Amino acid sequence: MMLTKIQIGKIRNRLNEFSNPLFLFDNDADGLCSFLLLQRYLGRGKGVPIKSFPELSIDYFRRVRELDCDSIVILDKPNVSQEFFEAAREINIPVIWIDHHQTETKIPDYIEYYNPVYNKKSLSTPTTVLCYQVSNLKDDLWLMIIGAISDRFMPKEYSDFLKTYPELGIKTKDPFDVF
Repeated sequence: MMLTKIQIGKIRNRLNEFSNPLFLFDNDADGLCSFLLLQRYLGRGKGVPIKSFPELSIDYFRRVRELDCDSIVILDKPNVSQEFFEAAREINIPVIWIDHHQTETKIPDYIEYYNPVYNKKSLSTPTTVLCYQVSNLKDDLWLMIIGAISDRFMPKEYSDFLKTYPELGIKTKDPFDVF
């Protein structure tokens, strides 16, 4: 299961309202490709990889002020500190969080949280695939494939990717083989 059409529409609408979003993304290929997909879709925003583990810590909130951002988009991070959320609330900055992991984080009602794990049945669809649903830019198919395969997930669009970029893949149904 992925995001619903309603969720995709809400994310697109909110992203289009932001003039200078800060993308905070997990420090792996799924996180990086998720950021690139959404930044290319919008044509604006700044990205910062999250190196804190296991959660997005309050230390990253300083980047909001340094980069003069009007919104925060968290990508592919399973946990976020409550202090980070409180800092966002204090300055009334919108936060969208798109992820595919189970979370232990208590999510405040002012955070826009999107995760297909909570949509009825679920696979652990990588965040890159979710962001590709939002961006829907066919020229960026290769970014989605890189992010998905790096998370050992075979997206249904892999056959389209092979048609367009036959030299970059192999015929298989196993993401481990492609990786």
